[in-house]
Amino acid sequence: MTLALVRKELRDQRPFVAFGIFLCVVDLVELVFFVLPDQRPLWLVWTRELTNGGYGAIMLLVALGMAWGLLVREHDERTLEFLDGLPVSRPAQFLTKIGTAVAVLMIYPVFFVGVALVEHLLSRNSLDRSLHLQPLAMQLTMLAIAFAVALSVGLVLSFLRRLGWLVLAALVVGHYALEARSPWIRNFSPLQLLIPEYRGMHWKWPTQLLRVQLPVLAVCLVTAGLLYNGRFEDWLRWVARALSTRMAKIGMVVMAIGLFMVFGLVAGKEIAGKQRSGETDEEEGWSTKQSVTFPATKPISSETRHYVFSYLSSASARAAPLLDRADRVFETVQMFFHAPPGDRISADLTGSTTNTAGTAFWNTVRMKLDDEASVKDPVAVLGHETTHVFIQRIARMNESKVPMLIWPLDEGLATYVEYRFFQPASALEQEDRLIAALRTRRELEVDELIFSDRLLRNRGREMAYPMGRLFIDALIRRYGEDAPARIFTEAGKRDLPANLAHADLWNELFQANGYDLALVVDDFYAAADRLVRTHRAWIERLPRPRGAVEVRSKWIWLTPSLDGTLPPGWSLVCRIRPSVDSTHDRYKEAHRYNDKFAWPSSSVSGQRIWYQLGVSDGSGPVLYEPWASAPLD
Repeated sequence: MTLALVRKELRDQRPFVAFGIFLCVVDLVELVFFVLPDQRPLWLVWTRELTNGGYGAIMLLVALGMAWGLLVREHDERTLEFLDGLPVSRPAQFLTKIGTAVAVLMIYPVFFVGVALVEHLLSRNSLDRSLHLQPLAMQLTMLAIAFAVALSVGLVLSFLRRLGWLVLAALVVGHYALEARSPWIRNFSPLQLLIPEYRGMHWKWPTQLLRVQLPVLAVCLVTAGLLYNGRFEDWLRWVARALSTRMAKIGMVVMAIGLFMVFGLVAGKEIAGKQRSGETDEEEGWSTKQSVTFPATKPISSETRHYVFSYLSSASARAAPLLDRADRVFETVQMFFHAPPGDRISADLTGSTTNTAGTAFWNTVRMKLDDEASVKDPVAVLGHETTHVFIQRIARMNESKVPMLIWPLDEGLATYVEYRFFQPASALEQEDRLIAALRTRRELEVDELIFSDRLLRNRGREMAYPMGRLFIDALIRRYGEDAPARIFTEAGKRDLPANLAHADLWNELFQANGYDLALVVDDFYAAADRLVRTHRAWIERLPRPRGAVEVRSKWIWLTPSLDGTLPPGWSLVCRIRPSVDSTHDRYKEAHRYNDKFAWPSSSVSGQRIWYQLGVSDGSGPVLYEPWASAPLD
């Protein structure tokens, strides 16, 4: 009788069976007519297709769609009486339905893995004879578990009928909104199960994720089983009647809009630096409590020919030298660009964004005048930010978003102007040493300027200053002082081809001015090689950090070590990220406690800890090591 029930379920799931078979046929046609199967080794299919996040997301959406009609349909269509007439108990019916549904969902993944294995058999060579059955089996196992989790959640929500979709949407939006505050929330996502965690050539069993998701699976299956078995039937009838009213439909729409607005506001807030006052970890024995005192001040406004300055009364003495030289700074930058003066620039001297000496947006500059002596001369900072203002004007950044794609050039040009006109020659030495160190380590890549997300991920935003300056210097030496301005002028044109990729955009901007980007890149590396020869002795003395990770109940501790002695004034720094695919705005600095770094375990999502050690003199960019990782358990 169980086989008859399975056949009945397969008939009910014919659309999903047909969908799985359709995907298999499409892959088979592609294999026969459009690809060369003997040139597709497993690593290629594995990285591009089998472990692709989009593939897993689509399959989980199919699982949710199947869940909405798997159990509740029997109630709505009143076929439960027929099933109860069979010599099969409701728990057995429930388990049969779940098993059949997972089997139907696995039709295409099993076929897909089989095709990948056949392609690997045809294309493997003597360097990779192994079939790699363990990771393939783990991929299918994790996909089956992910299907079961998504299916179980969908089964519970399906009993809420149309309200279930609203609850699901709220859960998804809430997941992404809360993830910024607590990265461990990602461990509830079934998609995390599909991210391989390697130990050698094997896929490691994801114990950390399963500790979270298996209880969710069990609770949802038990709840769905009770609902299917007729428990809470009166309550479900009341919910169905209540949801059928007009007021309930209007309420659901209003609730949906409200939820999206609330979670959108939560997701948009800045989380960094908003820890609770007095937060103490008794196990580790240290506190993050801080107190802040704000002095009583009043604002002052002063005007020059080219600026309107705003600053606090307490900073009058520090602002006076800057105001005296401000117009000469402006005229120096104006002469470099050979541009008209334009409107006066509004300069706010009360502060800048975190970790910056100054910022510029359109015709406004923000700077900070610290109580103590600033690391950078305010005149040099003003020259740097004024350069940004001129760049934004000639690139028409208020009309075009293209210049935002080449912001490393923007920072490089501003840094070039700053060091050429407003800084002593000796100030360049530290930045040149950093460039030389990267070149010696074979980590200096011009692609990081073109694809700026790589620069943010691997080096940090501050490394755009020395790398961009060296590139601008190479550009000016080859094509003249007006070359950078012509690049930005081209970037601001409205007839620039739309939707250009980063590399194509750079080529377009250079070719439009008759410049050869490849020659400038060659000059960039040649200049870096000269810096290596100049600073070789310093580079050889600079130690490189390594770290040993210790995982405790609430905190992760990193003990750094050096293979030498740091120069005077230099120190170790460490930044962390929740997972390998986290965007750069999610990176954070680890807490420093004595000779160790620490961060909470709740800031990690997935099964690996990601950290990046570096050394810094406190005033310039951090010289980071490549990202390192360690298993969480």
